[in-house]
Amino acid sequence: TQDFLHREEVEKFLQQYNQEVQQPEKWFWYHQIKAIQFLNLLTLSIWWEIFIKKNSTFIE
Repeated sequence: TQDFLHREEVEKFLQQYNQEVQQPEKWFWYHQIKAIQFLNLLTLSIWWEIFIKKNSTFIE
């Protein structure tokens, strides 16, 4: 996150995700959309480490 994404925004998203996932009254598809966003963020960060930073520890 320090190179590509704004750390504060990522932390805000993760905190909000952690709070909202504990709220079962939220609409089911809202949870699904947030989970997909979380997965996309994770995929992007792993891709960044492997292909941009050339850090191969994720694939060993």
